[in-house]
Amino acid sequence: MYSKEELKEQEINIDSLERATNAMEKRLSERSKDFSQFFFTAKIKFTEVQKQLTADEALVEIIRLRNFDQALTNESRYVALVVTQNNPQPELVILENGVDMEKTSFKVYRKSMVNKVNDEQSYTKYWEPLEPELKGKKKIYISLDGVYNQLSLYTLKEPGGDFLINQYDIYLLSS
Repeated sequence: MYSKEELKEQEINIDSLERATNAMEKRLSERSKDFSQFFFTAKIKFTEVQKQLTADEALVEIIRLRNFDQALTNESRYVALVVTQNNPQPELVILENGVDMEKTSFKVYRKSMVNKVNDEQSYTKYWEPLEPELKGKKKIYISLDGVYNQLSLYTLKEPGGDFLINQYDIYLLSS
């Protein structure tokens, strides 16, 4: 920090700097309001999305939730919201034990990919719980979170069956 004498020597006027700073903050705030009004007016309702889906399409939003016990813990779980054309509301699929999904099960998945070993266990862990909500669907629009961002859904293989990529047209969306 400069002393008053040093500021005077350097010809620095604190009052004019404060006025300039306040004016800049005001302009920035006004621009931010304009931006936020433009950006946030485009909220889309569930029903609007639902109307865009055909009978053979589904939208899946995967969400990672950290457990809360008086504070956020390292434990987590995953939920999936599945939107289809005919359901009056999104279906909720709860995927318990996120810690296992992120650690042990993910290590199994990763090793099987590196070693090019058949892995039907990962399908069971990461995709099978969603299957009841996706019956009869061909196109899946999906937004991933957490460990799902580290998986390639296309490599998941149904036990005794085929790869997901051969069962669905999967379109990855950003969150």
